[in-house]
Amino acid sequence: MPDLELTTKQASIELGIAARTVRDWVQRGKLVGRMVVGRRGNEWRISADSVAKQAADKGAGGKREAAVDIGRRGGGDYGLLIAEVRSLREENAAYLEHLERLTIEFEQLRVSVQRLLPPARVEEPKKRPWWRFWQ
Repeated sequence: MPDLELTTKQASIELGIAARTVRDWVQRGKLVGRMVVGRRGNEWRISADSVAKQAADKGAGGKREAAVDIGRRGGGDYGLLIAEVRSLREENAAYLEHLERLTIEFEQLRVSVQRLLPPARVEEPKKRPWWRFWQ
């Protein structure tokens, strides 16, 4: 399951640096990111783990005030949000696994019921004489 990814703007707000700096850091390997095709062309998606690691290395005092405000508006500490998303992903994976088991069980029951039912009679359509085609 892929990790949570941030846009360049989100990563720049979280780190308190310019978006151009985030792109430079990804190209230099300081942040982990990948290029995706977006609405306006190629865009970077930066790993939230690498952003959190850089934020920890940089220290809490290095963030801009705007990043703190967005974190508060977003419902609390950004790290808590990432943990919540991971928790929900794990829960979703468990539900998916349960759904797959139920689907297999359903298919087995369907096959059992089909074996118990009498075969369906297929009626052939009545054939009309060729001369009645125009009537």
